[in-house]
Amino acid sequence: VIVRLLQYVGAAILMGSSLFFAWIVPGPLPAALARRARALGIAAAALLASSSLLAIALQGSLFGGSLAAGFAPDTFATILSSMDLGKAAAARALVAALAFALLLGLPSGRIGSAIVAGLGTLAAASLAWMGHAAGRGSRLHLSMPTARLLKIVYVLLICSGLSLVVRNAVFAN
Repeated sequence: VIVRLLQYVGAAILMGSSLFFAWIVPGPLPAALARRARALGIAAAALLASSSLLAIALQGSLFGGSLAAGFAPDTFATILSSMDLGKAAAARALVAALAFALLLGLPSGRIGSAIVAGLGTLAAASLAWMGHAAGRGSRLHLSMPTARLLKIVYVLLICSGLSLVVRNAVFAN
C-alpha cells in the first residue's frame, strides 16, 4: 500500500507541478523558482521510478516466497512479461526516468515543463492499470481501468481548476 501511495504521489507531483509551471504561472519563472521547480520535478521523477520498480519486486516476492526472490532477475522478468501490473509499472518507471533525464538536461521554461507534464500525465494514466483493475478474466477487464482513468482525469481537472483560483488570487494585479 505504501509503495502504491508513493507512485501516486510521484505521478501527481510530476504532472501537477509541471502543469502549474507550464501554464498557470504567468510570464517567465524567476531563477530561484525555476531551480525549485526543477528540483521538485527531479525528486518526483526519482520517487516515481524507484517506487514503480520496487512495486515489481514486491509483487515478485509474493510469488517467490521471500523478499529476496522478488529481486531475482528471473522473477522480475516474469512479473514484467506476464502481468499487466508489471508492464504498467515498468512503463511508469521508464516515463519517470525519461522525465528525470529531461529535467536534468533541458533548460527551465514552459516548453520543458510542458514536455515533463505530458510524461507525468502518461505516468498518471498508467496508474489505472494497478491492483484489481489490472486483472484478467473478468468482464470488467477493460472497463475498470477506463473508469479509474476517468476518475484520475476528473481529479486532475479539479486540481487544475483550483490552480486557476490560486493563480488569480496570487498573481492578481
